[in-house]
Amino acid sequence: MSGEGGRSRWTWRWLPALLLAAALVAGLVFWLSQSSLLAIEEIEVEGTIVVPDEEVVAATAPYLLGRSLVSLSYDEAAAALADRPFIESVSFDRRPPHTICIRVRERRPVLVFNDVSGRYFIVSDEGFVIASRQGPDPDLPLLTVAGACAVEAGAPTDCGELLTGVAFVADIPAEFNHRFTEVSVAGEDIRAVTAGGTRVVFGSLEQYQLKFEVLRQLLARTAQPGVKTTIDVSVPERPVTRQGEPEPATKGEAHATTTAAGAAGTVE
Repeated sequence: MSGEGGRSRWTWRWLPALLLAAALVAGLVFWLSQSSLLAIEEIEVEGTIVVPDEEVVAATAPYLLGRSLVSLSYDEAAAALADRPFIESVSFDRRPPHTICIRVRERRPVLVFNDVSGRYFIVSDEGFVIASRQGPDPDLPLLTVAGACAVEAGAPTDCGELLTGVAFVADIPAEFNHRFTEVSVAGEDIRAVTAGGTRVVFGSLEQYQLKFEVLRQLLARTAQPGVKTTIDVSVPERPVTRQGEPEPATKGEAHATTTAAGAAGTVE
């Protein structure tokens, strides 16, 4: 009992001092938030690739310059960038005495989608339709789908075939050092063309990592300049390689005949 009573007396004895200290800290923070002592004079930008730094500074400067670094929120400045489709999110890093850094997280474009009406859209790795454009992008694969996909720039898509195409190109293993120029999706069936002109029958997204490893090995063995090659890894345990013009075939037919290169290829 005496112990509890002692603690109680100690608490009541120091409570006024603790409340006074808290009030002083709150008053100091409020004073700093209104003072020019830590006023923002310079805006730095980090993380941008597509969006110009100058554009970020121009949009946020009216909400940041002259404001104190100890402000609890910069929501207005963040909102000023919300309509930039390439910007996914921003955060603010205070750098006393007079600098604030805006850290920008941009959306990562992974493909250009060509819809049935002939329009082109840049799509991110999360299925966000970043923007429309006049035509293909030489740095991104061009995706076509069998069905109709209604998309809108500045909004996520829920089109299944489009999202399948995004999933196919968004997480390609780093060791797969080939680039795709074209991708087509029909239902769950994925086909693609590499920058070297090799046609790929990938099938569904199942066994994704294994299929890419088989494909990587077969590309290293069979790719020949000027020779049209088709590699079918839809059944990765029994890959198929053909040379010459591609022939339309079902999965069963595709595995009925193989070239010597395809039959000899085994997964290492």
